[in-house]
Amino acid sequence: MMRANMFELAPLSDTFLNTKLRLTDAEISNLSPLRQPVVSKPFVLAVGAAELPAVAANTSALHALRRFSGASWSLVEVPLANHFNILDELRDPQSALVHELISLPKQRRSYHDRKSSSRRVRPGVRVPSDL
Repeated sequence: MMRANMFELAPLSDTFLNTKLRLTDAEISNLSPLRQPVVSKPFVLAVGAAELPAVAANTSALHALRRFSGASWSLVEVPLANHFNILDELRDPQSALVHELISLPKQRRSYHDRKSSSRRVRPGVRVPSDL
């Protein structure tokens, strides 16, 4: 999974952006990833080295939350990038970001192997691979 770098939306509530977005307090709470339970699935977190301090702080907070929870994650710092151009890194097949994203299916299989080995399934019951 790849996301833009706003993981806590509360700072937007008093800005010109919320004039257009019109986020309520409930929506801010429900839509802020930092306020949600950590899902222990493979995750790639990317931040530009030239990012705004507030955006970099948001990324650091999510990185710390996932690390503290023991969830699987990768953090990639993209040189010279910010939230406007960080996705340009995906054009370079040799970039660290592309390599991390390509490794996600392998991490996902490993996650599902660990998860399914601890589940009890009745004989003859097929468990979908995406659970």
